[in-house]
Amino acid sequence: MATTHKKAWILLRDGVRKQGYVDPEGLPEHDPVRWLDLQGQLRQTGQNEISQIWIVRDFQDPLPLERKKFSSRPRQPGLWVQLQNQLGERSEALLANDLLSCMRFGFLLLAPGGLARFYVPRSALLNLAVLGVIGAPKPGKATLAASQIRLFPAEPGENEVL
Repeated sequence: MATTHKKAWILLRDGVRKQGYVDPEGLPEHDPVRWLDLQGQLRQTGQNEISQIWIVRDFQDPLPLERKKFSSRPRQPGLWVQLQNQLGERSEALLANDLLSCMRFGFLLLAPGGLARFYVPRSALLNLAVLGVIGAPKPGKATLAASQIRLFPAEPGENEVL
């Protein structure tokens, strides 16, 4: 199976930020995390050393750390969770409804705003609480427009011939 490496910021617990390329799908399954630095060297960092890994579009973009909470209830399906890191800082994110994504090493989450994904190792969390479960929208009944005429009666006695 082919893997795609994405641009990422690796935030270590000691405050160091590194740039590199990671396979987002393999993050929750491996310890240590394997990533390529900008020179193409394979690096390995233990899950217990990582605070977060942000998947970004471009390395020049600032990390989307300013927005820590959703302004309203998220609309995408998933588990709306509140994270508390080892320093006591709280933030919110969206976790996939698929419980298989809750791997033993960490969680791949969607940040508020829906523009960035990030990974948090379990060892970097003090608490993870579910705030809500957002399901897929239910298919609604199709309603007829008031101006549309019916060709066949839906109920007995409706649209009887005069």
